[in-house]
Amino acid sequence: MLKTTVIITVLILILLFLFIQIHLIFIESYSSDEYAHIYAGARHLFKNDASVNPEHPPLIKLVASLPILFQASTDIIATINTPYYQFEGGWKLVSAMSFPLSLSCRHIILLCNVLIFALVIYQIMRSFGTISGVLGSILLFSNPTLIAHSHFICFDVPSFCFTLLALLYFYRYLDAQIPSHLLGMSISASFALSTKFTALPFFILLGFSIVFSHSRDFKTGNIKPLFHSIFYFLTGLLVLGSLYGWKLLPILNGISNRISILSQPQNTYFLGKLIYSKWYYPVILVCKENLSFMFICLTSLIVILLRYKDQNRTTKLKINTTFVILMLTSFLLVNSRFQVGIRHALTIYPYLYGIVFIAFKIVTEVSSFTKRFKPSRYAAEIFAILLMLDLGRFYIIFPDFIAYSNWCVGNPMNIRHIASDSNVGWGTNYLRLANWIEDAKRRYPELTFHIFNRIGWPGRKVLEIPGVFHDFEVSEILSNQKPSIVILDDFYLQYYTNRPIVQHVLNKGTLIKVIGYDLFIFRVG
Repeated sequence: MLKTTVIITVLILILLFLFIQIHLIFIESYSSDEYAHIYAGARHLFKNDASVNPEHPPLIKLVASLPILFQASTDIIATINTPYYQFEGGWKLVSAMSFPLSLSCRHIILLCNVLIFALVIYQIMRSFGTISGVLGSILLFSNPTLIAHSHFICFDVPSFCFTLLALLYFYRYLDAQIPSHLLGMSISASFALSTKFTALPFFILLGFSIVFSHSRDFKTGNIKPLFHSIFYFLTGLLVLGSLYGWKLLPILNGISNRISILSQPQNTYFLGKLIYSKWYYPVILVCKENLSFMFICLTSLIVILLRYKDQNRTTKLKINTTFVILMLTSFLLVNSRFQVGIRHALTIYPYLYGIVFIAFKIVTEVSSFTKRFKPSRYAAEIFAILLMLDLGRFYIIFPDFIAYSNWCVGNPMNIRHIASDSNVGWGTNYLRLANWIEDAKRRYPELTFHIFNRIGWPGRKVLEIPGVFHDFEVSEILSNQKPSIVILDDFYLQYYTNRPIVQHVLNKGTLIKVIGYDLFIFRVG
């Protein structure tokens, strides 16, 4: 009975996740990065050219561009055959696509993410029990960062899922050196590496952990773990090499590009200033992560520290490996000079989830510990209360999950004063803006419409609306020749706050609507 209830609960959560994602696909414009990624995937698929968007491996880009194979028109092929800069090429390619075709590129990413989520939850159940599977599905479903980015043509969520899946297979491998566990771990870690080059430290450390975890076996002459480690690395080379057509130079170039991007000084809007700060990711994690998840992570750390000495060698190996990779990944994240959105902090999440599930297993298996400290009842009650609060916030922010902030921030609008960029908007609300403009132009034909944005292209549908000006005709607004509607995106407000046009709109205009926490619509004159 319990098992049936668990399965039904998990399936309901996956279906809810799928429903929300399908809704988001149809209401959200392409993000600025998606243009680059779909063009890069198409160039790689049709021209075997990995030079576009080289800082990321091709796996997800190739998956996203697959629908083009079946619906490629003359204009699409002409765009793909022309070598453009990645954002320009992406804009031209998406503009040449029909609306259903462009959306189908996202559908494949969504299906990929749903499949990975299901596999991760299944592995959690296999490794830590059915109740852990329910906990895992709740943590995955209620995480706004995952919800916000699971349908985009980007790499953060797939990388998170592949990494967590590899880690769970690694735990099972430590329990029993079964070939299926080794194969699952090798393929999952290889896919993580083929999704983001930032998974390289994890991939290497996990490979060496296979040997270190069974170092005692060498004393008895058993060198099987050494061959397992070799198999693991060869699988990674096979997967990555096949995606690049067995060309070493593009792989090295991609890794070099990624290191260069991560190490270059980059100022971004943070706590009211355009600065680089090592506090960037710690602050936005505290501001944007669910309180329930932060609580359960902290509780899990305490449980593991209290019970570490009593664990067997295998559990200690799981804990040690997870902590070492978590510390290294956190160090690289904090010291990275590429500071954009919370989605980049997803690199540390697999290890946090790993810690949670190890601690959960310790609590459920050691009855004396449970009776002495009573953590199960008290922790579960606090977690349930915080989860209800988080789900309430989840409902309040719907469907603007990118701009999600927890209750520590207060009004969700406050998050833009802490960290802007893709923590608030990512160019995804222009489809909703286009619908609003079309309605407003019918109701107020005497008004002119002006858009000032920093992201780049303000969305295909907006650009197709006649009589809407983009980043020019400033003199007309400043002189108040005509009553105008002026749209300023959050980027523009934060980065160009001292420009005369911004000051004029803020001083003389009336804010009439905000779309998605990042598009501010003013009436001037």
